[in-house]
Amino acid sequence: MAEQRAPSESVRTQLSVLYAAVAIEEFGIRFYRGLEGCVKDDTGKALMRGLARDELRHKEIIEKEIERI
Repeated sequence: MAEQRAPSESVRTQLSVLYAAVAIEEFGIRFYRGLEGCVKDDTGKALMRGLARDELRHKEIIEKEIERI
């Protein structure tokens, strides 16, 4: 079995930044979903749903990058 080494400082920094980015995207998802409930206009509600979906896609991209590292 191959010996695993501790991640380098650079890798730890990269992961730290990416985990922070995930948290920001999760905040965005909650924010837009919550805002959707405050908007009365159907077009506005659809916009908030779309923005929440965008944040979810961003989060998924970041998570794939974390897995790659």
